[in-house]
Amino acid sequence: MKNIFIMAVCFFAMLHKSQAQINITIESSNPIVNVNDTFEVSFKTSPTVGSENMLVDGYQLVVNFDPNVFEAVSVNSNATIFDFTPPSNVIDNDLGIIEQAGQALSNNGMSGVFELAKVVFRAKKGNLNSTITLTDGVVAETELVFEGTPLYDVSTPLTISTNGAPSIAITSPSTNSNLERATDITFTATATDLEDENSTLTVTWSPEAIFDTNNTGNVVTIKFLQPGTHIITATVTDSNNATNSTSIIVNIENPELTIIAPLQNSVLNSKDVTFELQPVGMDISDHFHFAINPADPNNVSPEERFNTSGTPGQTTFTYGEAENIKEGTNTVVVTIAAQFHNEFQNTKTILTFIVDSTQPEITLNGANPLRVLVNNPYVELGATATDSRDGVINDITIDASQVDTSQEGTYSVFYSATDIAGNTKMITRTVEVFAPTLSINAHDISAAEVALYPNPSSSQVFVKFPKNSRVSRTGIYTIDGRYIQIFEKPSTQDQLLQMNVSSYAKGMYLFVAEINGQTVFKRFTVK
Repeated sequence: MKNIFIMAVCFFAMLHKSQAQINITIESSNPIVNVNDTFEVSFKTSPTVGSENMLVDGYQLVVNFDPNVFEAVSVNSNATIFDFTPPSNVIDNDLGIIEQAGQALSNNGMSGVFELAKVVFRAKKGNLNSTITLTDGVVAETELVFEGTPLYDVSTPLTISTNGAPSIAITSPSTNSNLERATDITFTATATDLEDENSTLTVTWSPEAIFDTNNTGNVVTIKFLQPGTHIITATVTDSNNATNSTSIIVNIENPELTIIAPLQNSVLNSKDVTFELQPVGMDISDHFHFAINPADPNNVSPEERFNTSGTPGQTTFTYGEAENIKEGTNTVVVTIAAQFHNEFQNTKTILTFIVDSTQPEITLNGANPLRVLVNNPYVELGATATDSRDGVINDITIDASQVDTSQEGTYSVFYSATDIAGNTKMITRTVEVFAPTLSINAHDISAAEVALYPNPSSSQVFVKFPKNSRVSRTGIYTIDGRYIQIFEKPSTQDQLLQMNVSSYAKGMYLFVAEINGQTVFKRFTVK
């Protein structure tokens, strides 16, 4: 680094019986100073041996300094020995020159060490190893000699190190950044110094209320709990305790709250309701305040609310009738609160939903139980459904898959209807598939009236009914009256019925018909 020289020349006129020299010492109270610090440079003398009786007639002091590095603040001579009046005392900070000349007030001789003059400087910028020296030959003309010999020696240079303040910049986050509350945020600073290694510089962060003990280092991580605008300052200190600071502004956003379930104005079928909350910028020390069906949702009293402070980090809660959820319309107010129950009013969320736990009603059309003759098709009679809140429900699910009309037995048909809230009602219709038995009052019709042939038969049997007769039902039974099969009535054109009995077991059977309102039968044999 470029050396800066402050040069001073002191001349003394002295009378003495023999030649003697005066040694000049340049001293400073602060050999290392920081920029903007002031420091003193003192010019002191101690006569050599044998000079106790020397008399000082006067002196002249000329100091040259680099005005880019130093600024002279004042020059003071030893008032007990010297006196000067303007313009003999001049400070020119533009050219970097101090000129001072004075007359002796006391010529009692010199002995010991005493201060000739003192200069106060201020350091303007950093520069390593700047020196202040006293040299001869600075003044072209001088009469202050004794028999052609200067009365002073060249002094030992005084080294002054002017320590420049380190520089610092906050590289992240950028100023005026909008940052999320209760989230770890990393602050990074870059610090440099001309005199020190960058790695030895100390960076501290403030305010301490935010950073607490985590406030030292080029990189620190912190989270903010107080929303709003914060001024963050990073300060760097070098090995000579010179400091520099820089600040940025960060905006900490308010926390946010969304209720993702149930949805606004939804219709639920149970008083046990699960609330799913989605907070943003919520700290683990925060919690929720709930108020279910308060008197005034916009002004909830402390007595109407309950908190979730015992469940840190939980965002799903189930409440029911014990917490005042009721049938019908419900209003719930949820707010994020800090550790000591201070609510973030901007997070207040009001949710309205309906509880409808009443099942719809289903009314069956037609008979229940419904009797169906075996081998006859099942004909669905349908149903109607209504709900106390939704009115008529047109979508009714009918399941008749169990009904088998080829087999005698009791079967179930299921009807279900669901309202908007999800309440489902199911009822059952009973279907009885039956086979008729012969009446003991049935009588035989003569062969001349009903002809059945061939008899016996193993395959086809034909039945011929009387002309113009009205046949409404036909069927085959076992001889003991069990129903076997039903046949379509004959066409009115030929009055002829053809029956396939090839699958019948050998034995006696009865053919039964409803003719002109009377039940008649004929016996036939399957061989």
